[in-house]
Amino acid sequence: MPELPEVETIARVLRQHLLGQRLDGARLNAIARHGKALLFDFSGAITGRERLVARLGMTGTLRLNAAPDKHTQAVLQFDRDALVYSDIRKFGRLIWSNEPLHLGPDILALPAAELARRLSHRERAIKPLLLDQMLVSGLGNIYVDECLFAARIHPLTPASQIDAAALSQAVTSILEAAIAAGGSTISDFYDPLGRPGRYQEQHRVYGRAGQPCPRCRTAIVRTLVAQRGTHLCPSCQPLAQ
Repeated sequence: MPELPEVETIARVLRQHLLGQRLDGARLNAIARHGKALLFDFSGAITGRERLVARLGMTGTLRLNAAPDKHTQAVLQFDRDALVYSDIRKFGRLIWSNEPLHLGPDILALPAAELARRLSHRERAIKPLLLDQMLVSGLGNIYVDECLFAARIHPLTPASQIDAAALSQAVTSILEAAIAAGGSTISDFYDPLGRPGRYQEQHRVYGRAGQPCPRCRTAIVRTLVAQRGTHLCPSCQPLAQ
């Protein structure tokens, strides 16, 4: 957390409030997103660079005009609004850089054929591959579990054996729905105006261990895949032998 839908939610709110404002004399022209990274593009030099990259890690938050607290790492004072960056676990980063991001393509913009090409020759289990931000960027634990369930793919299935078209369709459907709902608030995600997401109300497997599968009523199980808590339906997502 936050994953692609949460970061896209943040970007959309900040565009409404910050575009055109100035920071240290430099005008904010655009706020883009790639995977889980936010890109603030300025005109006019700030420390010799024109782009601020925000990577929120596990607990990073960006709030508009919030009161700083003991977890606040930076306050960016624009013309009219202050953007407050806080991070309890301090895994996130704000970096001034014009360098390439060195990330895989954004999963929401990746055509199904290209996703299939990237996976077709790999024998590694599909879940850790989808979590690898150098292969494709944007997915984390929550949405990988949800997408694999929607596509009826067991998370340990070798990537070369999956139905990439079904996976791509699931990714697009779920991420777009999650963005429309403002992301998922499991513990500490809130948008820059302090509003929680609502997509957690639509989760079908994540966080539902022991509850009935919404398709077949089999109990959802929680297991570990690549040291990550993983939720699946053993009936709808069988692992081929």
